[in-house]
Amino acid sequence: MKKIKCDWFGEGEELYFNIMRLAEFEKAIGRPIQRLFIEGFFLDDLFIAYEIGLRHEGRRKPQFYINKIQELMDSKDLSIGELIAPVQKALIASGVAGKQAYYGMFPEELTDDEKDELEAEESAKN
Repeated sequence: MKKIKCDWFGEGEELYFNIMRLAEFEKAIGRPIQRLFIEGFFLDDLFIAYEIGLRHEGRRKPQFYINKIQELMDSKDLSIGELIAPVQKALIASGVAGKQAYYGMFPEELTDDEKDELEAEESAKN
């Protein structure tokens, strides 16, 4: 399970999603995670994702993330896109988006064997 560095809510914090967190996140947002990659994130999705993905750092309510994100946007001139990026990266790191997306996000982890396997899978589709 890959953890993604996320210092916006506390120094040294890491965001991650395992299978239980993925299931909890889907249930909380009321739609499949794959639809987030197609339709985009609602703001509520972002607050919930941080609440679930950073749970191991201490239980915080969505209101904590709402307030902190507002502070970050006010003081650091961060966009919603920049705030969504670590969540997207952590979701992709979980494997939920498939190997193509995973190695697209983490190309340094692509071995020659994995590259050959991905190419074979792609050829089989065509």
